[in-house]
Amino acid sequence: MEEKAVNLLSGKMREYAGYEIPVMVNADKAALKEYNAVIIGTLSESELLRKKFGSVCGGDEQGYRIEAEAQEDGNTVFIAGNTKAGVYYGAVDFLSIYLPTVATALNPANVNLSGYFNAPFNKVMPPFTLERSPAIKHRAIWTWGHCIFDYRKFFENMSMLKLNEIVIWNDAMPINAKAVVDYAHELGIKVIWGFAWGWDVNCAAFDIADCFDKAKIKKFAESVKKYYAESVLPTGADGIYFQSFTELSADSINGINIAEAVTNWVNGISEELFAAYPDIRVQFGLHATSVKDHAAVIAKTDRRIRIVWEDCGAFPYHYFPDNTADFERTSEFTKKICRLRGENESVGAVFKGMTTLYWDTFKHIEGAFALGENTPQMLDEVYCDRIPAWKFMQAEWIKNADSVKKTTEILASETHGDADIQLLVEYGAFEKAIFFPVALAAEILWQPDLSEKALIERAMLNPYVHFV
Repeated sequence: MEEKAVNLLSGKMREYAGYEIPVMVNADKAALKEYNAVIIGTLSESELLRKKFGSVCGGDEQGYRIEAEAQEDGNTVFIAGNTKAGVYYGAVDFLSIYLPTVATALNPANVNLSGYFNAPFNKVMPPFTLERSPAIKHRAIWTWGHCIFDYRKFFENMSMLKLNEIVIWNDAMPINAKAVVDYAHELGIKVIWGFAWGWDVNCAAFDIADCFDKAKIKKFAESVKKYYAESVLPTGADGIYFQSFTELSADSINGINIAEAVTNWVNGISEELFAAYPDIRVQFGLHATSVKDHAAVIAKTDRRIRIVWEDCGAFPYHYFPDNTADFERTSEFTKKICRLRGENESVGAVFKGMTTLYWDTFKHIEGAFALGENTPQMLDEVYCDRIPAWKFMQAEWIKNADSVKKTTEILASETHGDADIQLLVEYGAFEKAIFFPVALAAEILWQPDLSEKALIERAMLNPYVHFV
């Protein structure tokens, strides 16, 4: 990640300077006097940065500190991270938050002068300080695997928004799953593979009575362990995600309460799974629509499992970002799920309001496939097709950003930051462009205490963000 941070800086700075930027490893202070210098690294490995900032900056392990110092004969920029991930995030924000404002700060009255927008690094730059760490520790995207058309570019764009997790749901494990995981890890992104634990939207392929049959629970648990050992572990993934027959508006199937059935089913399987793999990370994707009135039952779910709540009410849980009716009631439910199993609840949430796959033409994939290996022409076609949807969504995300901000603040406060927020972004040509709603959401996950205007401005000024 440090290498990628240096590459990002070198590439962007060359745009302004017009020549390749020298890179020095472990340069001393005397050597740096000859240059306008950007000093970047971890505090543990850089004596220069330790002398400047001390032993820690920006809070947690993902934190960083940036300082730009103006001097008579040039500029010095310091970018320090507590970890290599912090170094990378600091580089990203230096390029996406500070640099876009420099031209205005240097020459606000002469907007028509040539070279106005190439001012950084050619003149003394204004002083700047930014120190922060993310309000939400786990910042993810949720998507079906076949909706990723180029996994390398998909992950690269995620990293430019400082997202650090992806949940990928597949009918079958991709044939190139290990390569996908390896590349994600290079960018500090954890990969969670999704698969079913008796899931079906109408439970047609699953007898809900089995949820109370110990023999059948044990048998299914053996199949889960087998899949984990044979298909997930060899990929080097960071955990698993599952769903189990809660995607219904009714609270019962054939007279059996869904909340009671799913809790018994999940606990029985997880008991076997954790016995075999005590350190496994497990996420339970739960649709609130069918269990909302039976939260006390869901509270009995094994605490080692992170419950990821979906369809909890108004936007940002709703598919349409203009649906904000009943937001206060939704907020109260968000507080409730954060306290469901007591202190230190392991909770997650899926934020929607962005592009999804075409369910009316959806077909299940028959077997293993090569994830994210599609032609550029196909990606271009999807991009053109989804522009009207993104145009509508970005307008509504600007209008209703406060709903996302308030919901994120609740999750951050109630969980002390240890929440998992997953953005549903699929079949939207995200590899082709970092669309504004995704950028705004990512910025909110980092710093929801900023004003709506400040968050929107940051997302819109980010040079890597595409505004339709």
